Amino acid sequence: MAEDWRERRLHCDIVMAGGVTSGVVYPAAALEISRRYRFHSLAGASAGANAAAAAAAAEYARLRHNDPDGFQRVADMAARMGETGADGHTRLYGIFQPQRETAALFALAAPLFSRRGKSVALRLAGAALAQWRISAPGVVVALLGLRAAFALFSVGHGLLALGAALVSFVAGAAASLAMFAALLRWLWLPAWRANGYGLCTGSAGAAATSDPSGNQHVTDWVHEVVQSAAGRRASDDPVTFGDLWTADDAGRDAGDADARRAIELVVVASDISRNRVAHAPFLEAPSPLYISASTLQFYFPPAIARWMIEKARPCDGRVVADAGVMRLPLPQDLPLVFATRLSFGFPALLSAVPLLTPDFAGPRDAEGRLRLRPVWFSDGGVVSNFPIQFFDEPLPSRPTFGINFVSYGDEAPNVAAYVDDDDPHCGATLERCDEDQPIADPMAPSRAQSQPIAVKNGKPQPGDPVWGYVSAVDGATAAPAPFSAFDGAGFQGVAALLSAVLNTARFWGQNQLMLAPGVRDRIVNIALNQNEGGLNLDMSAQTIADLIARGQAAGMLIANRFDPTPALDPTTGKPGVDAFPQHRWIRYRAFMAAIENLTRRFNRARIASDAAAAERAEPDLNAMIDGAAPVYPAPESARAFFRTQTDGLYAYGRAMEQATARGAPPSSFDPPGSTAETGAAPRPKMRLREQPVDEDETRAPQRA
Repeated sequence: MAEDWRERRLHCDIVMAGGVTSGVVYPAAALEISRRYRFHSLAGASAGANAAAAAAAAEYARLRHNDPDGFQRVADMAARMGETGADGHTRLYGIFQPQRETAALFALAAPLFSRRGKSVALRLAGAALAQWRISAPGVVVALLGLRAAFALFSVGHGLLALGAALVSFVAGAAASLAMFAALLRWLWLPAWRANGYGLCTGSAGAAATSDPSGNQHVTDWVHEVVQSAAGRRASDDPVTFGDLWTADDAGRDAGDADARRAIELVVVASDISRNRVAHAPFLEAPSPLYISASTLQFYFPPAIARWMIEKARPCDGRVVADAGVMRLPLPQDLPLVFATRLSFGFPALLSAVPLLTPDFAGPRDAEGRLRLRPVWFSDGGVVSNFPIQFFDEPLPSRPTFGINFVSYGDEAPNVAAYVDDDDPHCGATLERCDEDQPIADPMAPSRAQSQPIAVKNGKPQPGDPVWGYVSAVDGATAAPAPFSAFDGAGFQGVAALLSAVLNTARFWGQNQLMLAPGVRDRIVNIALNQNEGGLNLDMSAQTIADLIARGQAAGMLIANRFDPTPALDPTTGKPGVDAFPQHRWIRYRAFMAAIENLTRRFNRARIASDAAAAERAEPDLNAMIDGAAPVYPAPESARAFFRTQTDGLYAYGRAMEQATARGAPPSSFDPPGSTAETGAAPRPKMRLREQPVDEDETRAPQRA
């Protein structure tokens, strides 16, 4: 057994980005971080949600059972994803299994999930011809045409015979294309829709194709990983959010909303029916959620379905519920894997999960009861692929690590991990210090396809090629915004342009936040090659091993960066430096400058608002505090408090403005016209804005 985890004094939170198959990097990264840190709060989307749940379960095993080996068990199970079966595919490919009704469509789409071998176009054509229902009409038409051509040739009409032969091939192709369109329209797409808008449900609970290699389905595999991490069998009661919350005190009431939680897990999902983000386990915002027993049995392993049915809450008498429909269990009773499956559902590939909610705007039954309507949950990466802002505090007591992916067409410039110590200017400015690193060079030949970089001696060593694919910037330096090199793509660049536009729409918020002070320095980036991660389901064993090595390196790098007694820098072998004091100071400077900006904005807005109210003959702010407010009135007992605090905020803002105006040098958290050397706040500047928060989300996350 490994050394007693209680000897470790460091604490951290972690956020993991989505990426479908890219998630194989996470177990090795979490294992390395766990050697020095204890995880308090974990979050993720899509594949990152699965990894966060597994790491949370492993931390639960350490806290509850003094079992430090859960992280190693998860890493070992992830490594086995690279094992190759008799069919030539790895287990990673094998866990994405279609249902019988969608198997033909999955076979046609399979070339899109791999970059190995011949071109995608040739493999798509081969997959289509392998479908006898597509190829048979074309073969029949072509043979009939060739028979006519032979008859013409036998009577001496050679040119006519040649023309007939050409026409026969064109007609055969047209017949196959027409059959493909008919099958797609009348058979395969209806089956895909009936399968929850996906090729795979992820579980053997639904009727699925048989796998001669004995591979599990992806949700069943994730369930086994989470259970194993917690020291449980797959058939045991599933690990729940309540288990995490009370991991250090089994006697504590997991339903106490105000109680401190030992381990916090937040999972991001996409509510595509209402075009909004959802956070598990607090899913019932803005309305209660129900589920049918048939859905549970279709999408989840038997142990999960059984537990959910046992812990389900009764339906509200004010709704119309069919037989077998039940309300979701309380948040503390939700299994981790139920939440992660809502998040891990890459559109079209993995089925969306249908829950139910009251239709408050729809017609009611004769007794006035609300009817239920479907609410579909899909991949969390659609709305928030990398929720790095989770668990943030103005002045942190522990770091929140982020693990992010850099796709083949993107870069991560100004890589501080490779700064030359003999050149003090390199890294202190916006000079490029990383020209030879693949992570800083999108679409480079070195990233066109995987290079063998797997670790052979246990851990990455300084100077190993793996460090060219892993980076973390220095938080004191404003790194330039990374570029996407879609304009350097081959062919006509149509696919690259569409991908860049889609990624901009999805990721612009997180990409801007990743450049922010107090955020950029706690993110470790992992570069992906052309044939790695994402929807590359059919990666080779070597490619999977390379990704795992990068995960291990990323964990080593970020863990060492925030250690008060750092070991040698794993990238260079030179003495490491503790980055946490700098991180806390930068967060303080950025927050206080934002507070200063907020108070000034409030003062200007109050003056302008009261002036506008006078022009419109409407009550000003003070009058509304004193009882003239049309809605949400201030209680009479609290009006003095409202006035005192509002005037105090105004006075605070005025005092800062006056100090800045008369100061020499200006007294401000961000003096106008200043530089980093003369008092400017870290750049880019941060700004505080109001954002709606669902009622249940106010209880999560919590800080210890």
